[in-house]
Amino acid sequence: MNEMDEMDERRVVVGVDGSPTAQGAALWAGLVADRTRCPLWIVHACTDEFSSMAGSVVPGEHPFSTRMRRRHARDALQDALDPVRQHFPNVSVHCGTVPGPPGPVLAAAGAEAALVVVGAVGVGAAHTLSIGSTAIEVAQNTPCPVVVWRGGSPPPPNRAPVLVGVDGSDTSEQTLLTAAEFADLFGAPLLAVQSCSSAHVGEVTVPDLADWNNHEKVKRDRLNLAVDAAAVRFPALSIRTLITMNDPHRVLLERAVSAQLVVLGSPGGPWGSSGAALGPVSRHLLLHNPCPTMICHNGTG
Repeated sequence: MNEMDEMDERRVVVGVDGSPTAQGAALWAGLVADRTRCPLWIVHACTDEFSSMAGSVVPGEHPFSTRMRRRHARDALQDALDPVRQHFPNVSVHCGTVPGPPGPVLAAAGAEAALVVVGAVGVGAAHTLSIGSTAIEVAQNTPCPVVVWRGGSPPPPNRAPVLVGVDGSDTSEQTLLTAAEFADLFGAPLLAVQSCSSAHVGEVTVPDLADWNNHEKVKRDRLNLAVDAAAVRFPALSIRTLITMNDPHRVLLERAVSAQLVVLGSPGGPWGSSGAALGPVSRHLLLHNPCPTMICHNGTG
């Protein structure tokens, strides 16, 4: 296993902490790395800046504690590495510890990565938690797309759809293109969902039905343009659209039950909120979505 130093610009990064969820996240990240022919970086963040697998004893710390922390780091990396090498022997895998808290470490790694994957909950998380603070922090602050993995060992790619929530904003096209890329990668259909449940357009309240109908048409036209762009780039991809007046939280969760990945842009519209790292729908899906959730900041992928 190599210490992390210079990293490939198109790497896939996964954070591991020894939890079963992190091991599942690493295997899913290995699948993506295999399909995209990107190197995979398996990262264990060491919360003490003086400690690493090759570092010195922390001043004032008992040597036994230092040895235990190093052993935990080695075990966490090895437990994630072994299944990846077994299932994806052609993937170039690099492992190592990085000093610092997990959230900032993974967010910083995302500045140069194609994708960051993190488990929804980690070691020591309460059984009642649906998502831990590290996953929320990484989803909020990482510039590249982030997948929050939920569950144990991931199933192989199947025909379950990739689900994307779009809001008709300027960033919707790029969010949909990112979702289309992953659907094409997995050989799965893409379902684009757009909710028109609110009579508010930004800070303006739609005063009557005629204006609302016009607003809905504009959104539908933007969705169609985004779908057309995705169809040109991925001509073999099956794309369906759903425009609904129902609440986006409920619609997406209902559809997520039969999906293998949910993709959301943030911020913007009902899926996010201007000036916030995560909007109400993105946060709600991260808390309750039964399958992996991808957050694409500013619609970029």
